[in-house]
Amino acid sequence: MKTYQERMVILKALADESRLKILMLLQIRPLCVCEINYMMDIALSTISAHLKVLKKAGLITDKKEGRWITYSLTDEAYIRKLLLLCAEGIDFSEEEKKLSSADRLMCAEKLYE
Repeated sequence: MKTYQERMVILKALADESRLKILMLLQIRPLCVCEINYMMDIALSTISAHLKVLKKAGLITDKKEGRWITYSLTDEAYIRKLLLLCAEGIDFSEEEKKLSSADRLMCAEKLYE
């Protein structure tokens, strides 16, 4: 059972437009930082700070895969329900289309620019 304080941390994490957009993107599929950067066009350091807040709130998890860390939504049922409510009525078709062109190859190319 979550405490009021734990719920406040979650709600505060959701109260930022960029963090909410990251969560909406992660509903499409797990992403690495480079893919999030491609989708949102904000500084990598800013993305890392947002991911730290989301992870501390228990909204996301990370998994190291070779050179990359892949971020995904937590499996907590109540968080999935909360995010579904947040996403209700939002059309993600443009994001899904743009995200389909993002892949690890793109990330690898950025490493060697």
